[in-house]
Amino acid sequence: MATAFIREWRDTYRPSGSNDVPIVAEPAVTTQTVTYTTTTASAVFNADSRIIRVFADAAFHYEVGAAPTATASSMKHPAGVNLEFAVAGPLMKIAIYDGTS
Repeated sequence: MATAFIREWRDTYRPSGSNDVPIVAEPAVTTQTVTYTTTTASAVFNADSRIIRVFADAAFHYEVGAAPTATASSMKHPAGVNLEFAVAGPLMKIAIYDGTS
């Protein structure tokens, strides 16, 4: 069984006058851990969360939405690489699937 570590932030930070890529502003709003083989959904992201980072110890397929189901046809992400995305609405989750079962 693989594990995904999910961290959620409200804000990003960019130094004044900088053209650098914005970074997340710590501390995080909350964190979650999801173990997966078959499609497994996270808990609903915190209402204050806007930026989500997922780090997993195995490759995974994923979908994001109010009631997501990840399949082998879903976007695939490699192990050991951060996946970051923004969420624009409430009641969002990520579903993760290892693609083998």
